[in-house]
Amino acid sequence: AETAVSLDGKDAGARFSLGRIYYMKRDHEAAIFEMKTAIALNPNFADAYYGLGICLVYSGRPAEAMEPFQHTLRLSPHDPHLWIVYICRALAHLQLGEFEAALEWATASIREPASEITAYVSYASVLGHLGKSEEGAKAVAELQRRKPGISREFLRNIFAYKDEANFE
Repeated sequence: AETAVSLDGKDAGARFSLGRIYYMKRDHEAAIFEMKTAIALNPNFADAYYGLGICLVYSGRPAEAMEPFQHTLRLSPHDPHLWIVYICRALAHLQLGEFEAALEWATASIREPASEITAYVSYASVLGHLGKSEEGAKAVAELQRRKPGISREFLRNIFAYKDEANFE
């Protein structure tokens, strides 16, 4: 990604890719810069808005993430990967203590045909915050069915929070 940016600093896709690498390495400020640069280069790049939103969530700024997520949904309302945007919205609402809104987005995520295990992780987490232990146990069982042997360490590598307290 760094090579791609060095070859063409005006390639929004390269900037987005570099931003994703930065946020997975938990360098959130660099990631936010790259996502904003990608958006400036291509204001219709839905993935860059999603990337900016998740960077803001992972860096502990969930309220700021709502507008980029809305922009993503407006630009790409039929994207087969909307489930991930729904998860990110759920995570933002979860950080804000808006558990019912988080449940709506997490539920929407698991209903998407292409959803993956992170949808069930987020759904189970929201149910736990709401004290819905029976439903949460079912979600965890589905998660374990889909990914036997899943561990907290595996999940820590996927959810790139700056503050580990947000992981809980």
